[in-house]
Amino acid sequence: MGPLATDEDIYSAYRLLLGRDPDKAGLEHYQGLLAQSPIPAFRLADFFLCSDEFKARRGHKLAPKEVNFGEYVMYVDPADHAVGATVAAGTYEPHVTQAVREYLHAGDTFIDVGANIGYFAAMAAHIAGPSGRVIAIEPMDKNVQLILRTVVRNDFRNVEVHQCAASDQRRIVAMATGDGTSNGEIVAETARHRATVFAQACRLDEVLSGINRIDILKFDVEGHEMSAWAGFRAGIARTRPMILTEFHPKCLRENAGVEPETYLTLLFEYASSVEVLISSNQRVRCRSVADVMREWVSADKHFNSGGTTHLDLLLKPR
Repeated sequence: MGPLATDEDIYSAYRLLLGRDPDKAGLEHYQGLLAQSPIPAFRLADFFLCSDEFKARRGHKLAPKEVNFGEYVMYVDPADHAVGATVAAGTYEPHVTQAVREYLHAGDTFIDVGANIGYFAAMAAHIAGPSGRVIAIEPMDKNVQLILRTVVRNDFRNVEVHQCAASDQRRIVAMATGDGTSNGEIVAETARHRATVFAQACRLDEVLSGINRIDILKFDVEGHEMSAWAGFRAGIARTRPMILTEFHPKCLRENAGVEPETYLTLLFEYASSVEVLISSNQRVRCRSVADVMREWVSADKHFNSGGTTHLDLLLKPR
């Protein structure tokens, strides 16, 4: 039978075979298997060697996986441990999901800047319905293909997809991503050596010049939010939407050279208050830049993230 697998073997398998630290859901899954009954170490290795993620790392092209949400379906990459696996488990960003479900209605217009694989775009397309409108902005082709597959599968007639990175000027940008993730980020000029793909950046004021109604605008572009906002300044001023935005101090500094307080100042110029989305049923209303920074420090300490955590913010226009 050989030696039995241990928790330490799980960590080693992730690092040696998948090239990463274990994610929370995966770690709990394998620890649960060991708790149920003894498993030989070689059998644990087989689980990893047969996994879709390992096959993808070895160059195997995996078919997109369909995830059924009852009233609509969407597609994920089976090897995407960062977003796809969480979406497939049905637990993706519940605090942001609750805000979208609460404030978006039939006939509304939803714009998703940094749509990733289209989780929120698909949800919004279902909620807004045939009389509504959803616009997904996403630069990476691997994600755009999943979004388009979802649109076709559901026969969504209210969705349009623009393959570009929202920014303050039209240019080619360097992006960093990986084989096992759908996440990507525009990298600073000083970090172009990290680039794995390049993308066309665009100004949304040019791409969406004719739009006169936006009910919810979502920004999630790994620190590039301020540039994306600058490229859509006229559209935002014209439509005054509710805004959902990621606030990621580390990415703001390293990817865009923007101090977190500078971005928060812009947000408070637009909104009378900013709500930090803590969970699906808990929000903290902040009235100043200092209030938000205190919430971020508290969250980073709570998750022991060493300065890498982020907040999701909800803005209501003045």
